[in-house]
Parts: sequence; structure tokens; C-alpha cells
Amino acid sequence: MPNGYRSYEFVGQFYRVMLKDKKLATRYLESAIRWKDAPVTTHNSLIAIFNELGDKRKAIDYCKLTLARFPNDPYAKSKLETMTKL
Repeated sequence: MPNGYRSYEFVGQFYRVMLKDKKLATRYLESAIRWKDAPVTTHNSLIAIFNELGDKRKAIDYCKLTLARFPNDPYAKSKLETMTKL
């Protein structure tokens, strides 16, 4: 495959969905969002995984990173709002 986010995202989603290994999935999804062409859904998957793992600090950090790149993302806005209220 050519260089890009897709390879990392597909492997990350495989580990997340098929093997239920969320920690390893985060490593691949973190690599995927480093690419400029990574869509907002890849960022949102990473936020969701850290939220499921209970790592609130990293979830908030990735919400802020997502909003810096995609300022109108409703998912990241709502998650950031709910996580910072508690």
C-alpha cells in the first residue's frame, strides 16, 4: 500500500474490533492520525478507545487535537464538554 493513514487505521480497527485489543489498536490509530489525510473518523475512534479504557486525560488531549484540526467536529466537542464537566 502507498504511504498514508489507511494501513494504520485498518490494522488498528482490526485489533479493536476483531481481537478486542484496545491498547494495541491505539498504537496503530495514533500512527494513522499523524498523516495529514487522516479523516475525522480516525480521530474519533481514538477518542472513543481512550474513553473506553478510562484514560480521561488522553481522551481530552485527543479531543483538543481533533478540534484543532477539525474545528466543527460535533463528536469531539460533545465528548470534550462531557469529560471536562465531571
